[in-house]
Amino acid sequence: MQLRVDSGRLAQLYCRLGELESRGLLIHRQLPRPASVHIYELTPWRYETEATAQALGRWAARSPHHDPILRISGVSLLLWFRTMLDHERAKGIDAEVGFRFGDDVYYGHLTSSGFAIAQGDPTDARLIFTGMPMALGGAVHGDASISKLEKAGTLTVVGDRKLARRFRISISVTRQAAGLRDRGGASYYLPRAAALEETMKGPQRPLLADTSSTSLMVCVSLRAAGDRQ
Repeated sequence: MQLRVDSGRLAQLYCRLGELESRGLLIHRQLPRPASVHIYELTPWRYETEATAQALGRWAARSPHHDPILRISGVSLLLWFRTMLDHERAKGIDAEVGFRFGDDVYYGHLTSSGFAIAQGDPTDARLIFTGMPMALGGAVHGDASISKLEKAGTLTVVGDRKLARRFRISISVTRQAAGLRDRGGASYYLPRAAALEETMKGPQRPLLADTSSTSLMVCVSLRAAGDRQ
């Protein structure tokens, strides 16, 4: 995948990538012509930590302070789907699912064995979600109705709608620990999504979630993870 970072954070990004490379977590190389671009790939050692990272992610999702609809990137949302996939509920599914988040497009293959994702045109997918990552997260994580999100203009579903329902129930929703009010319904998602969409109409700085080792490795890993499956 490509990372778009504003010039003010570019030096910080290069520094972090260099640090991860020195620790044996990333490999830096240049593709041959005509591409001639520099890429970063995860090392086999780093791939071994995916199960651990997913277990921590499922634990963190139960935090009583976790707000599931804070602004989230498409990459983070798709990796969350990989983490929260309920293999038992996904039995019998073998389908391509596409995602369009603005200019960012992804192609996923969903089975009971896992959810492989890579960047690419999802035109041929049986099901395509188009819209804001936050809205799709609300439809899957909470009780926000897809039809209401579509009416609000924050999410569009094209293709097999039965598969869309199967996709939703295949993503396990871990119940949060006590202490957080209900944030699952459309009455909570719709105004928040509409407000966020309004703020995104002006010039935006491309976002990188943060500069922690874990989040950066997650961002860099998406295409590589999809290519390996």
